[in-house]
Amino acid sequence: TVTMNGTLVVSYTHWTEDWDAMVQKSKFKNFEGWTEGIAKEDIFRCLKDAAPAPEPSILVQDVSVNEDQPVEIPISVSELTTGDNIISYQFKINYDNTALEYSAADLTGTLAHGGTVTVNSSVAGVLNVSYMTSTALVGAGNILLLQFNTLKVDTTELLISDAYLNATPVTDLSNGTVIIKDVTP
Repeated sequence: TVTMNGTLVVSYTHWTEDWDAMVQKSKFKNFEGWTEGIAKEDIFRCLKDAAPAPEPSILVQDVSVNEDQPVEIPISVSELTTGDNIISYQFKINYDNTALEYSAADLTGTLAHGGTVTVNSSVAGVLNVSYMTSTALVGAGNILLLQFNTLKVDTTELLISDAYLNATPVTDLSNGTVIIKDVTP
């Protein structure tokens, strides 16, 4: 819904850079004459500003570590606003359990600090993560720190899937890579 000078002008629209296509795909109230004296650029700006926010994304960050050392892998989220009212998340992480051994999950210093996280690690190489809180997550940054022990020199991926923010599926997911370096002289 878009208003200009307090008058409803668009009740529904699909954003496009093409004026004629936008008019054809939109449902206008009182279309005749509402644009008089208003530049098309201003209308486009108003409609573009009213477009929905981008879909959130979740990223498993890349990390490099020496062999036989513990490693902390941040999981981060794109910008969340108070209006998004995100109070829970869940996802699955698949990893190579011959290269990494899961040890713990930590929320300290993350956007999710103060909530409760549960990690089900009963299946080798799979982590099912769930989180909840009573206060909406706000901002962009880390929402979880997964801790592992390294078991061998390797380059391995952490694959994220089945992700949700509240009950909404997240499709913009980025896997992470862990490089475990040989420190033998």
